[in-house]
Amino acid sequence: MPRIAIITNIIPSYRMGLYDALIATYGDNVTIYCQQHIPGMNLVTIHDRYAPHVKLVDYIGLQKEALGWQRLPFRELQHYDVVFIYGNPRLLSNVAASFYLKWRRTPVVIWGQAHTATANAASEAVRLRWWHCFHNFLVYNDKESEWLKAKGFNAHNVIGMNNGLDQKKIDAASHQWPVDRLAKWQSKSGLGKNQLILSCARLVAKNRFEEAIDMLAQLVERGVDPIWAVIGDGPEKARLKKMARSKGVAERIIWVGPVYDEDKLAPWFLSADLFIHPSAIGLSLLHAMGYGLPVITHSDREKQMPEFAAFIDGGTGLLFKPGEAADFTCQTMALLTQEDRRHQMGKTAQHIARTLYNTDVMAQRFQQAAAFATSGKATVQ
Repeated sequence: MPRIAIITNIIPSYRMGLYDALIATYGDNVTIYCQQHIPGMNLVTIHDRYAPHVKLVDYIGLQKEALGWQRLPFRELQHYDVVFIYGNPRLLSNVAASFYLKWRRTPVVIWGQAHTATANAASEAVRLRWWHCFHNFLVYNDKESEWLKAKGFNAHNVIGMNNGLDQKKIDAASHQWPVDRLAKWQSKSGLGKNQLILSCARLVAKNRFEEAIDMLAQLVERGVDPIWAVIGDGPEKARLKKMARSKGVAERIIWVGPVYDEDKLAPWFLSADLFIHPSAIGLSLLHAMGYGLPVITHSDREKQMPEFAAFIDGGTGLLFKPGEAADFTCQTMALLTQEDRRHQMGKTAQHIARTLYNTDVMAQRFQQAAAFATSGKATVQ
């Protein structure tokens, strides 16, 4: 069994399934080097859960990892059989550690996003130049693997881990809500008989939830009578509430607030008819798909997050033209008024989440990358 080191920024709660699987496989042979938190970001971390396997390191740097340095024990790292390094060059220590380990002939796997919706062309070029000095990569999904190879990485070992969530946890939470219990919860939550549209994300400017409010107002004008529930909180909440009042749809919006417990999230997802996200969609796409919800998001693939690779237009949901409220309304109305189509899309979405994009698949791909890096032979996917 190889000794594996993982260098990352933090261990967020949504990665629990992955780390549980890795520790179940590698046991005491896996060690995670990370910092306590990311300054300027409010993410729930679970370092304590893996205390025997975690070595916390000091972090010096700017807010939200604009530029930083982790105090990594370089000499200690060289004694591992393979080291996975988070591929963000703004963490300068990652760049330094990768070249040090290469010099010491310690196998390195660079892992992370190959391309993001918010990528700056110049910074992306710098990152890819750094990456090109190495041979083994674990990127977010198979499409990112194809993208990276098209960028000149044909001679490299590039594996897509198919980033997702813990589908077993989602299924377990769903089973806790049989029909009778869910119906009582819906009545208590004031959902009534209205169709429910769901969103789950931070209330920040980049998520463009004002477009959802415009869309909701247009649906009402067309005689459709839905409720929109928004799970999450953030600095845009007051502005969005004011806009909802001005558009006359304030009574049709439920501001749920932040919810992190899957058992408490489950009834919202199970009660919803569809999921919407006006801007670049990430793991919330797999969250919705895991519950069998069709998804509506924008159609500019170049400005979507890597998780968008799991989306099939017309198969797991519908796309609208960015910034066009009329098209957003049209696509939403189409799904709200076609129950059979929603049901089929939901089945397809859930099948994809259960078989291709989840933490079990991620753990398998991680093991494949480790095996290739240490032996030069790829394992079978």
